[in-house]
Amino acid sequence: VVEVVRAFYNCSTMIGLELEDFGGADTASSHWEQRVLPMEFMIGYISSAAATSIFSFAVFEDSGWYKMDWDYAAVPPYGKGFGCDWYEEKCIVEVEQKLEALDDDLYCTEDVKYGCAADYVGKSNCEVKDYDEALETPFQYFSLFGSASEGGVLGYADFCPMFYHYSNGDCRIQESSHVYEDFGAEICPDCKCTEMFSHDDSKNYAVCYESECVSNYLYLADDQESSDDDYSFGDT
Repeated sequence: VVEVVRAFYNCSTMIGLELEDFGGADTASSHWEQRVLPMEFMIGYISSAAATSIFSFAVFEDSGWYKMDWDYAAVPPYGKGFGCDWYEEKCIVEVEQKLEALDDDLYCTEDVKYGCAADYVGKSNCEVKDYDEALETPFQYFSLFGSASEGGVLGYADFCPMFYHYSNGDCRIQESSHVYEDFGAEICPDCKCTEMFSHDDSKNYAVCYESECVSNYLYLADDQESSDDDYSFGDT
């Protein structure tokens, strides 16, 4: 596990991967810490799109009970090569008197109704919740503006405001509902979530398209057309 963790995050001082410290006896100390490793099958709160990562494969193999076929291990789409800050820094950091997410694809500093999480498999949202009481000091990410009671919706993620998949937003599952059919949206095994913005950036959309990732760019299927103005798609 240590070898995989250090290589993935590019942090030679990590002694392992943090375990969950929130929840009851069935969750705490027996699952990965969601703040560090979200969107994984072995965390305390998972979505339908959760995959089994290289870290869980490493645990199975370290146990001595299993010999893993690593071709089936999922490589997390966030944090790779980030350095020790991924483990040591808070999810929301202060930069020149402003609040910034440690990773914009994973965390937010304000509500986002429609977006694409870091794995791009489904439509997601990110919510900053205002609690009745101040959060514990380590979880006060918005105290720069006197908002000690604001944070994410789940304690499993140390109250980090994080993107979560909509339960009906998986781009690959036919039973999922999807809006913006006027943009040529569809649900298919090779569909991915794509973010689109109005020309004045006043409104954002999360749309499912059949797509292919090549050289870190997202390409749409040739037969897809938009009934509205053309939109450009950013680096993924």
